[in-house]
This record gives sequence, structure tokens and C-alpha cells, in this order.
Amino acid sequence: MKRAVLFDGGVAISAILIVGFFVLEIVILGLVTSYLSSERGLGKLRAYQAYYAAESGIHEGILRVERGTHSLTDAPVIDLGNNITSEFSIQEISANQVVVTATGRALTKQKTLTARIALDTVSGVARVIDMR
Repeated sequence: MKRAVLFDGGVAISAILIVGFFVLEIVILGLVTSYLSSERGLGKLRAYQAYYAAESGIHEGILRVERGTHSLTDAPVIDLGNNITSEFSIQEISANQVVVTATGRALTKQKTLTARIALDTVSGVARVIDMR
């Protein structure tokens, strides 16, 4: 009788260990899935940040064209903080048209936008013709 009781206890302990390992495996799988989905979300966030950094570079280029403070050889880099930067350049097409190209970077993501700008030579106002 004593042997049967010891044998039942051994089965119970091994059953508890097996169930415990299954629960542990499910928890680890959930943590890994959560981590990977948050990394994907972070990648999307960085892509948006890169796009908006490039857009801010376009706006800075437009402001410099309107003020007449741009240099064609200058390619300034704007540090937006949090490892987000924007670099833009200005190229003159004609007397009243320029092209502003800006590249936004957010860690591993990068986005480049190009805008054609028409300048009103009388008022000095810049108007975006198209942006891609």
C-alpha cells in the first residue's frame, strides 16, 4: 500500500511539472509575440517621423527661398531631436522656379520628398506647384 501512495505522488508531481512547462511556454510565446508586434509598430512610427521630417525640410527650404537666404551649395541638416533629422537642398530651375529636395531620417527609416516651387518675383511669395 505504501508503494502505491508513493507512485501516485510521483505521477502527480510529474503531471504538475508538465502542465507548468506548457503554461511557461505559452507565456513566453505571448511575450515574444508582443515584442515583435511592438517592433513593427515602432517601424511604422519611424516611417511617419521620417516623412514629417522630410516635409519640415521642404517647409524650411521654402522659407529660405522666400527670404532669399538660401545658398545653392549649402545642404543644411536640421536636428529635430530624438534621432530625427532633415536635410534639404535647393536648386534653381529658372528665375521664378526652384526645386527643394528634402530627406528625413528617423533611425533606420528614410523618406525623400521633392517639391517644385513657383516664386512670385513681385511679392516674393512662394507657391508649391507639386510635391512628391
